[in-house]
Amino acid sequence: FSLNQLLANIPPDTHLYLELKSNKVFFASKGKQIEKAIVEFIQQNNLYHRVTVVGFTLRGLRTIKKMDPRVQTGFGISYPPFQKMNERIADRAHKRGVPIMTWVCGQTRPQEKAMIDSFLKAGVDGVFTNAVDALRVVVSEAALSAGGQNR
Repeated sequence: FSLNQLLANIPPDTHLYLELKSNKVFFASKGKQIEKAIVEFIQQNNLYHRVTVVGFTLRGLRTIKKMDPRVQTGFGISYPPFQKMNERIADRAHKRGVPIMTWVCGQTRPQEKAMIDSFLKAGVDGVFTNAVDALRVVVSEAALSAGGQNR
């Protein structure tokens, strides 16, 4: 999937979080940095309200902000005991206006499913995961238990 294909296949109210994996990645066919390609994608599609670019290094995020300060960015931190995420932590962050986005990876699918479920119950705002199948199951189960309402 390209970003344009993704955009064409998701609901218009879906917010995208694009993670910068490295500030040294180039598009071989276009010869441009990933940061420039992302900024152009946001600008060309007027996605300032629908896209947040996140990363674990400040260099790439600073590059994006220099290119276009209107682009929403978020800095990721590694906090190994994610399993300790709870409602108290989420509530404290939310009272300060800080959204909580968690990353789940590297476990077995049942472990990832359990972590996703516990994070959502704790009140996080979103989950990043490579285990999309596990996320779908958790969200579907939640919708069923809530009488069909999405959370």
